Amino acid sequence: MFVWCPAIQLTMADESRRSFHQVLYIGQAGGAAQRGNTLRNRFKDYKKHLRGNPERLWTEEPPTTRADRLTYYLALRPLEFWFATVEDGSKIQNLENRLINLYNPPLNNRSRPRLRARLSSTPQPALRERS
Repeated sequence: MFVWCPAIQLTMADESRRSFHQVLYIGQAGGAAQRGNTLRNRFKDYKKHLRGNPERLWTEEPPTTRADRLTYYLALRPLEFWFATVEDGSKIQNLENRLINLYNPPLNNRSRPRLRARLSSTPQPALRERS
């Protein structure tokens, strides 16, 4: 996972403090069937996108291609790289899909939850105002 961890802390009602983080990307690497797809190689591949300018987040149109999205979001600092080792390779795909559904990272296209337009031939009831 690429995770943005800014120095933002939220103070809760009970006066405790919580740090803020945003998961930007979730992907799997390694495994016997994925030769060459190691954490090191994945990081090297994404490293070229880490040098982007975070000012772009507020001054330009959102990116449309995967490479542009990587450059756009991976410019955020401080950025952390989190990983977990999963011994049973048969469980990796399910774990990845569940994490993507949970965090909905902006750099993942596959398996992300999507909003659906509700098309209906029957009219929806109108909202009534309370008096």
